[in-house]
Amino acid sequence: MKWRRARPEAALPAIGRAFADGRLTAERLVQHCVDRIAAYDQRGPRINAVINLNPEALERARELDRERAHGGPRGLLHGIPVVVKDTIDVAGMPTTGGFTALAESFPRRDAAAVRRLHDAGAVVLAKVNANDWFGKAPMSASTLGGQTLNPHHLNYVPGGSSCGTGAALAANYAPLGLGTDASGSVLMPAADSGVLGLIPSRGLVSRAGSMCMAPTIGRLGIMARSAFDLAAALSCLAGWDPEDMTTTEALEWFPRQPYESQLAGASLGAFRIGVLREMWRDLPRHGEGIRIMEQLLGALRAAGAIMVDPVLTDIDLQDVGTLETWQSSATSYELIPALNAYFARLGPDAPYCTVEQLIDAAGVDRLKGRFGEALALPPPEQSDYYLARLQAQAMLRDALVDVITRHRLHALLLPYSLIGASRVGERRADGTNSLASHAGLPSIVVPAGHTAAGLPLAAQLIARPYADTTLLRLAHLLDHAAGAVKLPAATPPLPGEDHLSGRGADAQSAT
Repeated sequence: MKWRRARPEAALPAIGRAFADGRLTAERLVQHCVDRIAAYDQRGPRINAVINLNPEALERARELDRERAHGGPRGLLHGIPVVVKDTIDVAGMPTTGGFTALAESFPRRDAAAVRRLHDAGAVVLAKVNANDWFGKAPMSASTLGGQTLNPHHLNYVPGGSSCGTGAALAANYAPLGLGTDASGSVLMPAADSGVLGLIPSRGLVSRAGSMCMAPTIGRLGIMARSAFDLAAALSCLAGWDPEDMTTTEALEWFPRQPYESQLAGASLGAFRIGVLREMWRDLPRHGEGIRIMEQLLGALRAAGAIMVDPVLTDIDLQDVGTLETWQSSATSYELIPALNAYFARLGPDAPYCTVEQLIDAAGVDRLKGRFGEALALPPPEQSDYYLARLQAQAMLRDALVDVITRHRLHALLLPYSLIGASRVGERRADGTNSLASHAGLPSIVVPAGHTAAGLPLAAQLIARPYADTTLLRLAHLLDHAAGAVKLPAATPPLPGEDHLSGRGADAQSAT
């Protein structure tokens, strides 16, 4: 694999320069994004990622253009369109979780993360589909939004549960997207959709105003088409929030300088990377994925990275690191109280005050079985099983941190999946890689290549708590190793939209 020194897909700097010299406006950029959605979401390949377009997006863009003309930009995100998973509140737009019974749930307040985006000058372009939060639906589908398809191969899904965010970023509907993660729900769709995905350290980004089902491990995450753009988004989103007191845990770790300003100048020779072989599978169906990942490891070694291979925890990580093993874990005890807290935040306009009311109105047969099971569980403070599961999560985290410490590593590297996305209507053959999510550790997935069928595969990086800057630096370098994020053949560029993907005359200098 050839090492690439330049990457033409760090969109934010190229877009910013186009804004600055008058080649582009926020209004034109938003219109380009709306045109892509019109061409590819409900027509053409029918990706079906978008649930609701923001009717005020163009007017918001015009306001930001006027502000730029009179006082300059607020920062890198000024005028940048963002798609938001439909489990995160945007004032004036419905937050449905993909469930038909919540189609008219209009929150009055933005989620904390959306408020920060708004303050930075970003434009919420659309709410996008998610694995149905309540109702029975296949992978990457919801009862309200239907089935979302993978733009790289329309017979496959983009992963879940932030399926709409992954598909929208792959199809380049916007440069940035928000998702939520408790069991791989940001990392999986980013990996399967061929873009970058980040779940930051616990407490760096507030979860207030999102349908968080698992407060002990749930996090908001970001998707983008470059590590630089991920870093710029995290600089905006990171901060203390009294509505989510886990942010107090991160007080000493909030960035003193923007994350993106700390990416330049790093070289792979400064990094020790541990190859976590316990997460590499070895069945005949994995052969193509193994070759792609080994090519990436070879490129990293050739570029000077210090590869410690293998590193081992002596734990069956392929068992404890999957959603299928943990699906009745501590999160079952948190599910009802956490969602009830979300409904309480909606205030008097909430369509339902509690999950119990939602179940009564919608009918228990329409909801996933986990809700009936969760309602039958004792409160967390009365359950030894809940405490034991929390202790198991801590032990998993400690085991991974211990490996990082013993080998003096900056990060662990593993394949997110060796076979990629699953077919529409089918289960994932290898289960769900939820290792970093269950351990509560920061993690990034970076595209590593494509299978012969055109499915993206991704490398995953995991670091110790609050080593987010180190993780982003390494992802930035690994990002270059893998080459540019591919725009799927099903969603090609439209006329006049070069700046949306960073393909301008100055795009090569964007990184």
